Amino acid sequence: MPASEGGAEVFELNYFNRKAYLAQSPQFYKQMAICSGFEKVFEIAPAFRADPSFTSRHLTEFTSFDVEIGYISSHYVVMKVLEEIVKYTNKKIKENFEDEIKKYYNVDVFIPENIPKIKMEEVYEIIGKSNIKENVDLIC
Repeated sequence: MPASEGGAEVFELNYFNRKAYLAQSPQFYKQMAICSGFEKVFEIAPAFRADPSFTSRHLTEFTSFDVEIGYISSHYVVMKVLEEIVKYTNKKIKENFEDEIKKYYNVDVFIPENIPKIKMEEVYEIIGKSNIKENVDLIC
């Protein structure tokens, strides 16, 4: 079975004497929902990738927040949707878990008014000034 996100390996297992695969991404199903008339579709669920990796940046098992948006006019639409998701999520975390987070981590939950947006040229400038040389390719 090919991976849903080209290049990633799937976890194959035996399921009632048939081959089965752990979920990687609901991408195909989200796209079909968009074609069926839904404008925005998302899923929060476990995801699994069998990529042989030994870095902290490549998890084989994680909780995925997977979004598909139809009818966008630019990447700014996607950025705005994601900004609203972050603000809403932080607001709910603050409402429900503020005391525990303060107790165990001694930090306040921050709800951003707006998330700053910068151009890639500025990112490279910041990296250059910070003298960061390793893993620059991971940013793009």
